[in-house]
Amino acid sequence: MTRFLPRAFSLSRSLRRSIQTMALGLSAFCAVGSTSAADPAPTSLTPAMKFNEVREVAPGVFFRFSQISATDPALPFGGSNNAWVVFKDFVVVIDANFPKEAGDVIAEIRKITKKPIRYVFDTHHHGDHAWGNAVWAAEGAAVIGHRYCAERMKGDATEFANAGKGPNARKDVAESTFKVPDLIFDDKLVLDDGTQRVEFHFLGHAHTSGDAVAWLPAHGILCTGDACVNGAFNFMGHSDSASWVRALERMEAFNPKTILPGHGPADGIALVKRQKRYFADLRREVNKAVRENKTIDDTKKSIVFPWYKEWTGVSVKADNIEHVYGEMTGTVAPWDLRETYGMVEGPSPSKADAKWAAPKRIIVPASLSPAKLRELKRVAPEVEFVGARTPQEAVEMAAAKEMPADAIVGFPSLPTAPSCRWVHLEEGVTREVLEKTAGSLTITGAEAVAAPERAETAVSLLLAAISKANDGKPAPAMLAGKLALVLGDGPASRVLGRRLGIMGVRSILVEDGSGETPQGFSKRAAREELAELARQADILILCAPAGTRPSLVPNQIPELRKETILLLLGPGAHAAKGLVEQSSTAGPVLALDSQAKASLGRTDAQEAKPATGSSGYQNRAWRLLRENVRRFAAGEKLLGVVDPKVGY
Repeated sequence: MTRFLPRAFSLSRSLRRSIQTMALGLSAFCAVGSTSAADPAPTSLTPAMKFNEVREVAPGVFFRFSQISATDPALPFGGSNNAWVVFKDFVVVIDANFPKEAGDVIAEIRKITKKPIRYVFDTHHHGDHAWGNAVWAAEGAAVIGHRYCAERMKGDATEFANAGKGPNARKDVAESTFKVPDLIFDDKLVLDDGTQRVEFHFLGHAHTSGDAVAWLPAHGILCTGDACVNGAFNFMGHSDSASWVRALERMEAFNPKTILPGHGPADGIALVKRQKRYFADLRREVNKAVRENKTIDDTKKSIVFPWYKEWTGVSVKADNIEHVYGEMTGTVAPWDLRETYGMVEGPSPSKADAKWAAPKRIIVPASLSPAKLRELKRVAPEVEFVGARTPQEAVEMAAAKEMPADAIVGFPSLPTAPSCRWVHLEEGVTREVLEKTAGSLTITGAEAVAAPERAETAVSLLLAAISKANDGKPAPAMLAGKLALVLGDGPASRVLGRRLGIMGVRSILVEDGSGETPQGFSKRAAREELAELARQADILILCAPAGTRPSLVPNQIPELRKETILLLLGPGAHAAKGLVEQSSTAGPVLALDSQAKASLGRTDAQEAKPATGSSGYQNRAWRLLRENVRRFAAGEKLLGVVDPKVGY
């Protein structure tokens, strides 16, 4: 069946999601079918292509080799490579390039076909791949991009404007306008009219957070942007090297015949393997240097890859080594804290404050390993770290008149010393701590990085409750098709919404009814709609943060059907469970608290293994603490700041 997309694009977030995996067509009467069985092997790319040459690499698929060289500084920079696919009634272009080069590519396309250029795809947000968007839009094209690509571009409008000013200004940028993608996808989007098929895939954070690739399955062609390049073109300033390796592994899984990279000559699957080897080897050698406590200068001197120079013509770039060294030592901020766990800067001490002063002393657990203490010293070299054995000792040390502390991290302690500006807690925030929070003290917590394990434990509890409700009958425990209401827009509820969505649950976030609907949820509703929605709900999930008084929790629960499963989620869950069981007419009552202690049913006291004991959580919690220490010392706003009103 062929589907349609209008020429004019003004898409809401919900509409954007609804088309993530749809097949898009332009003619209601085009034949259904695939040409893959009859397609010949991709056109040979030998002899080598000349710069700015265009070649048909498969039927209806064209590749333009950009003017750029990693080894010849005399060759002017000509933006990125481009590819385009000629469908029955329109053309799809891979990468927007710069405005001037976009015009050059349009001229090349017009030599081949007069069909309208309907779509242009930004593989990522960098200028040589996306600043030509307005040129393509003027041709009538919709700009496709991953959600993170669009978000990153929104913050680059000033950079675009500055590129058109000054003595080194790009005339084409000055004469163009800034445009972000208007057709957004999260995981996958497909264009298919029965004659050609292009799939856009998000494979994870690689060269940038919004990298995506274009896969042409009928031809075995993968257009990789800068997530895979042929030569020494790797800029790592916006990258995550560990995630980049995983993204390259996913590219390998396509088993492509031809790779059309963002820069450098076209190649086969061996190119993906070389690119993956580069980052894997680089990470291994930098990690070895960090373990040996080498300085960055010694690390750069020690890393020599003869095979890489044979491939690219140059030695390993110093800035690549510096970036990976920064990732492993914490001087480069972990990208997943923002992208995966949704952590944003909160109100906290920073250089923007008139009375801000650089911190001098931070209390840490005395049990902290020497290796982790070295990591903290790397991110905050001017700070003295002092070990305390107990929470009480930490509080007393923070208040010492001779050497007061600026912060306490890793203890469930709340000091009263006026010098202490920040406390970081890893085990959730209790109601007692929140009630004492006052003045200039900032509290941060690891609630967001614990969300994945907590969400998965919650799913297992729901499945167990459904299974228990079957009274031993052989019916499977199924979540698919059920309606779940989630009250409270916190880190755990957002991750839980994504998990439930994957399992086929229709989830509705009940909060204030405004703003975008988070990924995984089918709708965002206002609290006023709760009573009506509850009459249809199979599952009600109530966030019970630490600041919630247990006596108020039953008042938040609407009238439920006796079959409805009630799940209390958050630091205050167990405190509220007893009162809920006494007053609610719902079915099973489940509770899952900050330490992932879980109980199932009204009389079942069974507990799950604490998810916060997992190695994944411990690693994320440490990287969050280390990043916040770096930010605190540098005068940057902190992540995971707790709002006393909601408890997270």
